Amino acid sequence: MRSPFRSLLTSALTTYTGGGGGGGGSAHSKRCLSSLVSLQEISIPAADGTIMAAQRWTKQQPRQTPATTSKTTTDSENDEKSSESSSQKFDRRTILCTHGWLDNCGTHHYLAPRLALELEDGAEIIALDFPGHGHSSHRSKDAPPLVSADLVYYTCEAIRALQSPSFSFQASEEEEEKVNQPEDFPEKWTTDSASGSIVDTTSDNEKKKITIVGHSLGAAVASLTAASFPEWIDQLVLLDAATFLPRQATDTAEHVRQHILKRQQHTNSQDQQQQPPRVYPNLERAIQVRQFSATKMPGNQAMSHQAARAMVMRGTRKVVDSQQMEEEKKDEVETLDSMDDTGPVQFRHDPRFTWPSIQYMTWEQNEGIMAALHKTDIDVCLLQAESGWPVDDYITKRVKEILQPTFFRRLPGKHHFHADPETAEAVGDAVIEFLKR
Repeated sequence: MRSPFRSLLTSALTTYTGGGGGGGGSAHSKRCLSSLVSLQEISIPAADGTIMAAQRWTKQQPRQTPATTSKTTTDSENDEKSSESSSQKFDRRTILCTHGWLDNCGTHHYLAPRLALELEDGAEIIALDFPGHGHSSHRSKDAPPLVSADLVYYTCEAIRALQSPSFSFQASEEEEEKVNQPEDFPEKWTTDSASGSIVDTTSDNEKKKITIVGHSLGAAVASLTAASFPEWIDQLVLLDAATFLPRQATDTAEHVRQHILKRQQHTNSQDQQQQPPRVYPNLERAIQVRQFSATKMPGNQAMSHQAARAMVMRGTRKVVDSQQMEEEKKDEVETLDSMDDTGPVQFRHDPRFTWPSIQYMTWEQNEGIMAALHKTDIDVCLLQAESGWPVDDYITKRVKEILQPTFFRRLPGKHHFHADPETAEAVGDAVIEFLKR
C-alpha cells in the first residue's frame, strides 16, 4: 500500500518539475516538498582546485518548541554538545549519488528526496555533479577530457570530504570562490609543504563508510571506485549499468588518433575563439532537445518531460541578453533553479565530453573490475531496466556470474527509469528494500 508521505512526495515532485509539459512548479508544490525534505546546495572542493557542486537532501525535522526559560550554558556543556554533534555526524548514513554521461545530479530528482524521506532519520543523500556537468566547475582549458580514472578520482575526493568528521558544507553559489581557499578545507586536511597538494590526515578509524548509488556511467564509476577502495564503501546500488561500455583492444590506436586530432583542433592557435554554446529561445525548447537526444541513444530510448526538465534546469543557464556572453561574465548569467521559463538559455556542460575518448575499457578489463568487486564485502544491488540500454544476453549472464550481486531485479522502464515518473516509484521501492536489508 502506498504511504501518504510517498504520495505527497510524488505529487509535489511531479508538479515541482513541471509534470506534463508546461511551466515550473507552483509555490504550493514547493512548500509541500519543503515540508517533507530539506534541500541544500553545497560545494565539495577537490585537492586539485576543482569545485564540485552537489545537492544535499535530508528529511525535514519537526520544529522544536522554544524553551520558556533561559539557561546559562557552560563551556563544558558546549564541548559535550559539540562532541555529540560530531558523533551524530559520524553515525549518520551518507549516500552519494552519481550520474550518467552529460547528465547531472538532476537525474536523481525523484530518488534522492525519496531516500531522504524513507530511510532512517538523519540520513543524508548527496547528489553530485561530476566536473564539467551541472553546477560543478570545468577543468582548465589545457586539461584533457575526463576519463574513467579521473571520474574515480573526483568520486574519491567527494567521499574523502564526506568521510571527514570535520567537513562542513559550503554554499555552492555565492561562496564558490571562497571555498577554494586552503583555510576552508576540513581541519584534518593540511597542505603538503613540498608539493603544495592537500593531504588528508584523518585516521582510518575516523572515516565512515559511504553508500554509492550510480546510474549509467555513474554506476560504472561507482563499481571501479568500490573495487579500488573497498574499505570506503559499504553498499553499492547500480542502475541500468555495472561496467563501462566495452571496446575492442584492436581499436585502441584509432581511439587515440581520433582523440588527439580533436584535441589539436581545439587547441590550434587559429581556433582560440571556440564555438560558443548554442542559445535556445527558452527552457522548453532546451527540454525538447534533451528529450530528442535521448531517442538517438541505443535501444530506442525515451525520456519523460519531467526527467528532462529536472536535468535541463540543472544543466543550463539563462542568457540575460541574446548576445553570446564570455564565460567570465558570471554576473550576467543566472541559474534556472529559481527562474521562470522565459528567455534564451544555453547548456553549461563542458563540450569536451562530446569528444572521442582517449581511454576505453575492454570487456576483459570490465570483467577484472567486477571480479575485484566481488572479492570485497560490499553488498551490491543491480537494477536493470527492461527497455534500458541494450545489453547482449551473454554480457548480462557474465555480469551476474562474475559480480554475483546480492540483490538483482529487472524493472519496467527505459534507461532513465529512476527519473521518469511512471517507473521511478518501482525503482525507489527496490532501492529502499535493498538498503533496509
